[in-house]
Amino acid sequence: GGVITAVVINAAGSGYKLNDTVTIATGGVNATLTIDGIRSLLPVVGDGVLFQNLNNGDVLPVKVDYVLNTSTTAGDFVVMRDES
Repeated sequence: GGVITAVVINAAGSGYKLNDTVTIATGGVNATLTIDGIRSLLPVVGDGVLFQNLNNGDVLPVKVDYVLNTSTTAGDFVVMRDES
């Protein structure tokens, strides 16, 4: 059989830990990879969600990690209650 010499990640997964084994199934021949490094990818504008037509006091049923732009007529900041 062939030898895998490089791997390209098309869509990042989540929940992986160092030394986890990942199996790649291809046409009856499987390959295994070991996770030897993990990095966090920062958000980019393309990951964003745009909320439109908001009014002051509107409650959005979402949690956010980052605010990339606060140019809104509904206010200049995001408030979230503690749910712990």
